[in-house]
Amino acid sequence: MPRGSCVPGRSATVAGLLNGGTWAVWHAPFVYFPGYYANTNFNPEFWWWLPSIVLQTLIFVWVYNNTQGSILAILVIHGMMNLTGELFGLAPELFPFQLPFLVLVRAPSS
Repeated sequence: MPRGSCVPGRSATVAGLLNGGTWAVWHAPFVYFPGYYANTNFNPEFWWWLPSIVLQTLIFVWVYNNTQGSILAILVIHGMMNLTGELFGLAPELFPFQLPFLVLVRAPSS
């Protein structure tokens, strides 16, 4: 079931925040798995990574709700988010700057 509709009776924003928080908690242990990110230039820190997961979920909910429930659109966005840093060689120091960018992207769609 898509994240935006997992919380019946709630607005898309509330559903996104609840699901994004759950998704952030789910991903948090990956930071502690030895070598999990060894083959990437991604080195997450909780202070920026967990809020960015919540904001990404809000974007996913918005895209899902505005594409007549297209799972394909969500898969493409998620794949591009995972691939972008590796494909374009985003410097590890720039990853925290995704957070304000995600806030700017999310703000107009509220």
